[in-house]
Amino acid sequence: MPLRDTDHISGCGHHVTAASDRNCDASRSTKLSESSQHSPTHASQACDIWKKLQSIKDCGFILLDGSDLDVASVIAVAKYNCNAYVAKREDIADAMDKSVVLLEEYLAKGYFVYGVNTGFGGSADTRTKDLPALQSALLQLTQAGILTDEDNGLNSMPVTWVRATMLIRCNTLLRGHSGVRLELVQALLLLLRKGMTPIVPLRGSVSASGDLIPLSYIAGMLEGNPDIRVRTSTCFILSADKALELAGLEPITLGPKEGLGLVNGTAPSAALGCLAVHEANKILLLAQGLVAMSCEALLGKVENYHPFISSVCPHPGQVECSATILHFLEGSSLVQSLEEADKFRPGLAQDRYALRGAPHGTQLNFR
Repeated sequence: MPLRDTDHISGCGHHVTAASDRNCDASRSTKLSESSQHSPTHASQACDIWKKLQSIKDCGFILLDGSDLDVASVIAVAKYNCNAYVAKREDIADAMDKSVVLLEEYLAKGYFVYGVNTGFGGSADTRTKDLPALQSALLQLTQAGILTDEDNGLNSMPVTWVRATMLIRCNTLLRGHSGVRLELVQALLLLLRKGMTPIVPLRGSVSASGDLIPLSYIAGMLEGNPDIRVRTSTCFILSADKALELAGLEPITLGPKEGLGLVNGTAPSAALGCLAVHEANKILLLAQGLVAMSCEALLGKVENYHPFISSVCPHPGQVECSATILHFLEGSSLVQSLEEADKFRPGLAQDRYALRGAPHGTQLNFR
């Protein structure tokens, strides 16, 4: 029987659902246009992610249920080493059990099931009765990257990428659609919690038919393949069989569809997407904050970012960018306000173009 969830922790666990608070102070401004007041802004959405990320970091772990994994949860596990567990729910284990049992019933009836007792791709017209060997052969075929035994990181994925990939693939498998046992997911999450990640080639996938090569190295770690190298939390490099022994796990013999179920997905692409979105959010808000600071340093004018200016176009990203910069400048005694007294200040009649044209907002035109 598949391993049940014995690692559940109750208490402050975070089910991976979107945060409900949409009122982050950084997104507020009395100058916001009517349209941005009625829909979430980039700033408010970024703040939602950061607030949930901080909440998870404070708690230290998340619970996976196969449904609502979000950016904050991925970042917490990938970058900040928060732990992940399977939520203690019978329906999760039952769904995975039913998937495995259904496959067994099909095979008992003699059905041909693609990638289980047939070849792959152009070889799908071939048949085999040695089902575990076929799954191992699939991994051997796709573990085609070029790596040294002591890879220095130039040709392998960063640890954060691999951690995010392992987490996302586990969450997907929990849905019970892939004929994969819960035991495999629990093993992957245990390795994550112990800080063990396989060394995965940086190149080898364009995610056209799933990220087969990267995921095959993760699957090979579960098999205890001695040719797969695993990096520990202390940066030691071990063979996968030694890493499993250190983690207190036995090598797993893959079931009839578990090799295919592990590798035929886009978790690496989704992982990199989450990490990129997180960094892009920081860069975008930092850029707007730096514009506000530059305006203060140059004793510039707040009129550059007045809603009247940005609404003339009107490009949604520019409107939002102007409103955010204007919010950062609220209460500043360094910039020239719209008060009448400031209209008699000596110096430039208007700011240099670099300040006036800063809120182009192209990157925010996501709606």
